[in-house]
Amino acid sequence: MLVGFSALFVGLDMDFVSQGLPSRDWELSAFLIAFALFFAFAAVSFWSNQIYIDDSTLIFGSFLWRRRYARSEIAEIKLGIADDTRWVSFVRKDGTEVFSIGRPLWGVATIRSVGVHLGVEVTL
Repeated sequence: MLVGFSALFVGLDMDFVSQGLPSRDWELSAFLIAFALFFAFAAVSFWSNQIYIDDSTLIFGSFLWRRRYARSEIAEIKLGIADDTRWVSFVRKDGTEVFSIGRPLWGVATIRSVGVHLGVEVTL
């Protein structure tokens, strides 16, 4: 969807350029290109989110940022739904949240396999 928005804004800009830009329309053209770049950047960032798990750490992030957590901190993975929002919470033994992510990112099957790999329970 984000790529579609990017293509739409680039297409609109190309249409303006092909019709010949009056001197005052360069601002609109620059805005459309900036908006298209924003949506393309957001799409790449969203699609590059990954979870890495090794013997001692769990790393969650994209090519832009990474968060590192001790694997031993995670005692449970909770799948939640509230107000049409689906999320996944990685929870400590004392019930506090280590971090949360949107479930549509990977789906339930992938989250369950992460739970099996971590050796923790996945609950609804």
